[in-house]
Amino acid sequence: AMAAAAAPGSGARKWALDLSRGSDAARRRSEKGERAEDGALRMVPAAVLKKYRMKRDTGKGLRELWLTGQDIGVLSRQIGALCNLRTLGLANNRLAALPDTLFQLERLERLVLSGNQISALPDSVKNLASLQELRLDRNRLRAFPDAIFSLRRLRHLSATDNCLEVLPPGLKRLRLLSTLELDGNESLTDSTVEAVSWAELSKCLQVVGLARTGLTKAPPGLLALPELDLVRLPHKVLQLHALRELEK
Repeated sequence: AMAAAAAPGSGARKWALDLSRGSDAARRRSEKGERAEDGALRMVPAAVLKKYRMKRDTGKGLRELWLTGQDIGVLSRQIGALCNLRTLGLANNRLAALPDTLFQLERLERLVLSGNQISALPDSVKNLASLQELRLDRNRLRAFPDAIFSLRRLRHLSATDNCLEVLPPGLKRLRLLSTLELDGNESLTDSTVEAVSWAELSKCLQVVGLARTGLTKAPPGLLALPELDLVRLPHKVLQLHALRELEK
């Protein structure tokens, strides 16, 4: 159930483990009569550590772990031992909370938590200093913690179909952000997003999703961002690149 692949253009080896529901590895486990909770989910990452934890002197180890759709209610604290993990996929489970050890993964670049029951993120999220992509779609978030705006390398922030009630001014601190997806947060209105200085958001911002919210118009200053290409609003999608071409 463990697959290794060489990283393109690199002599180093990149180890990936996909135990997502429907993956080839999960299918093989099913054919062997193994249940998800036998070993793979309760033993991962313990079982993975046995052979695949990165050795600092050799540069080998687990970089990518997918546990999508495995009905996980509690994630093992041992996840923190996978100190060289770059991608962690935990979508479509039953997670309401996350172990503090997860936020010790300082090399993590991609964290997928969509389709869980998470209502809040701890302040320790700021420790994920290498994070570039954070997906929180279809959870129960009511607000972003201020700590999330310390993730200075973040490029993709997605929290569609949550319960967000307000957007904080700290969004402008994410200077590399290129995608911000907040569609489906029905409590967001013109007044609850006005704390954000939209014109001061990342100059790298290309995509903003605000469809299926309570907004009646684009937030002031948003459309002036130089690289902005696509804006999804209720009842309207603006393709700004095409509009700019027409104006030439």
